[in-house]
Amino acid sequence: LKVIQAVCNYAVWISHGQLRMEGPLSRVLPAFKEHERDRQSLKTEEEKAQFDVDWKETRTRIPEMSYNFKRIERYKHAKPTPFLARVIGWSVLLLVGFIFTAVLLFNNLGIVHFAQNTEQSKLQAQKKGVFDETLT
Repeated sequence: LKVIQAVCNYAVWISHGQLRMEGPLSRVLPAFKEHERDRQSLKTEEEKAQFDVDWKETRTRIPEMSYNFKRIERYKHAKPTPFLARVIGWSVLLLVGFIFTAVLLFNNLGIVHFAQNTEQSKLQAQKKGVFDETLT
């Protein structure tokens, strides 16, 4: 530790493959020394096995994915993220809409039939120049 104090001004403490603490040497070194002092004071093998077990169990692999990791360990599957669930939901809804539209289109369903306007057909059937004849 004396060599580290002489050479370094920044330290990274890695324990059990995880970043435990990082920062200036004046902050990391006292915490590390206290941890080592506690570890050295243990007598039995059972105490050594139980030492720091809470930190080992609560360490996270990736903070935002820790819920899914616990879920995978418990249920053997992961819950999709909210964004992914939203994308999947809208995609399914769009696909159902396309299928529904295709069914209506290919079966000629959904066609709106308008009532025939009889007055318009009478006017169109009249011969041209009706107004010219009445005015003369």
